[in-house]
Order: sequence, then structure tokens, then C-alpha cells
Amino acid sequence: MRDYYERRQHPEFWRQPRYINAPTMALMFPRDFPYPRAWVERSYNLRRWVEIDRGGHFPAHEEPDLVVAELRAFFRDLR
Repeated sequence: MRDYYERRQHPEFWRQPRYINAPTMALMFPRDFPYPRAWVERSYNLRRWVEIDRGGHFPAHEEPDLVVAELRAFFRDLR
């Protein structure tokens, strides 16, 4: 969601390389636009990378149980 906000509100954000230090999880769905893992690791403090075998651009609507399970696992690992 941050991508959408930043691109619209702060287009200059994408012109400069930055590192986001907040712990980050990436959920990749097969019918969505995939980000390269190397790009994510270079730009974010990637703590969890998950490739889901089904779902698309609206994963919380299409596969809510999978999304909730992964969010819980991500935050559990941060404790």
C-alpha cells in the first residue's frame, strides 16, 4: 500500500535510492506484479519473503486466510 501512497503524494521518493529500515514482509502472488527480491532486499529491511501459489492483485479479498496467516507469522517472528 505504501507504493501507491508514495507514488501519488511524493513522486520524488522514487527518484532517490533509499533504505527503509522498518521490518518488512513481502507477499508475492502469481497473478500480481512481482517485485524482484533483490530490489526489495536492497530497499527494505526484508524479514519475511513469501511466494503464495494462488491469488492476485487483491489478495486480502481473494485469499484472506493466507494473508492473515502470513501476517500473524510475520509479527510473531518480530516478538
